[in-house]
Formats: sequence, C-alpha cells, structure tokens
Amino acid sequence: MVRTVDLKAKTITLDGDLFKNLKISFSDKTKFSEGKSAADLVKSSKISVKGTVTGKTLDLAYIRIYNAEEHLPGIVALEADGNVSNIVKVSSVITSLDISGRTFAVTTDTKRLVADKDVIDGAKVRVLFKQTTGTSSAGAKTINVALLIGLKR
Repeated sequence: MVRTVDLKAKTITLDGDLFKNLKISFSDKTKFSEGKSAADLVKSSKISVKGTVTGKTLDLAYIRIYNAEEHLPGIVALEADGNVSNIVKVSSVITSLDISGRTFAVTTDTKRLVADKDVIDGAKVRVLFKQTTGTSSAGAKTINVALLIGLKR
C-alpha cells in the first residue's frame, strides 16, 4: 500500500519493512494500468509494480493501481539482472550468488530455469526475488531470497 507520494519528484514510499530502505521512483516512461496515471497515486492506494532494482533504487516500468474492490496478489517479487559472481555451492548445488554486487540466497524453493552447472561467474542472469529480514552478529539485515533464476539472452 502506498504510504507517501511526491508527484513532483516522481517518488513513492510503500508500507512495510520490505520497502523501507528502497527508493521507489517512476518516470514519464512508466506505464500505468488502463485508465490510470500518476495523478491516481494517492496515500493508501493499493498497487502492484514491475521495475528494475539497482542498488537501493527501484525504477518502476509499470504500476497497476487497484480499485478498492479488487483483490491484491499475495506475494511481492522484485527483479534484478546482471553478471553472476561469488557463486557458493554445496554438493554441486548453488546456495548463494552475487549479481551486480548484491547477494542472493538460493534455496530448495528457488525455481531454476537453468541448470546450476550453467550458472558460472560472468554469466548474464535475471532473478526474481523477495526480501526478508534476518539476523547476524552485526544485527538485523536484509536478505535477498531468489524465487526464480534464468539466463538472460
């Protein structure tokens, strides 16, 4: 749900811990659901978005603004793409990897559109992921959990 909207700066914030440290921006190129525009973005709007995450910025390519009676999807997924590095494997199975400097946990629930053996350092991949909060000796930290991994052509 939208927490704040700044139409001049073309930024929004969303409710929940998942997005609290993420700058979310849209542009004149951002597409909106049929019949909607940036002017329809208001506090408490229910939305779903598609975009590209770079660092701590989510640049929106598409925003769907739901009418009050519409049902919202149940999972939030973000997308990133780039070159793979720092692959960690246990018994030939990838358990984590970095894409463009961001680390992703790869679990048994991660859907793979490519065999682990084909994910090598330097490979171009696209990953859909969710963010969750975990703890470490340094305190709470955000964990990127891969939901889907595929090679980018």
